[in-house]
Amino acid sequence: MLAEVLEAAQSGLPFFLGQIPPGSKELYGFSANDDLSRARLGPGLQMHAITPRVLKQASAASNISSLLSETGMWFFPVLIESESKAMLVVDRVDSSWKAVSLGYAALGHELNDVLAQWPESKGFHPQLIAVFQAKQFYFAVPEMGDFNLTPITLSPGGFSNSGTRSGNNYTELAKAAESLQELKPIVLKAELYQAR
Repeated sequence: MLAEVLEAAQSGLPFFLGQIPPGSKELYGFSANDDLSRARLGPGLQMHAITPRVLKQASAASNISSLLSETGMWFFPVLIESESKAMLVVDRVDSSWKAVSLGYAALGHELNDVLAQWPESKGFHPQLIAVFQAKQFYFAVPEMGDFNLTPITLSPGGFSNSGTRSGNNYTELAKAAESLQELKPIVLKAELYQAR
């Protein structure tokens, strides 16, 4: 990870935490009695994406690494103790890195389960993947081969949900071919809708 990305996250965290209105911690994924002064950043995950063009060309034999494109966004879990509560997003703005938002609480909560099941301490490095047209997050574990793509189950509200857990333990990785097959009609429908 670039030092500038981490620096932007470290300077952005206190700013965004300071913007949370009194009595509104729950809207950002924190509990009412969380001490925000104890919040710290977890390891950053670069967001990858699968674009509609690539998805259309994908086949059942496609490996995940060939489908991913890097985005300029990095997602940092915001931790209280060791629990992820929300995500701080760092993106490239003009020519410098800046923290641009605090949120994605539902994703933050689900990442607790993903990273507990596939921890870096055991040599795993899950990749965070978005399919923006489907409003869906996935993860892949490269150390388990190049053919896994597992949906991150967000409770209703998806991308913008304020953070209840789905209860998924993510022990089973989904086969990439199955996830791609489910995604194709959703993304094609979203593209048709946008074209109107």
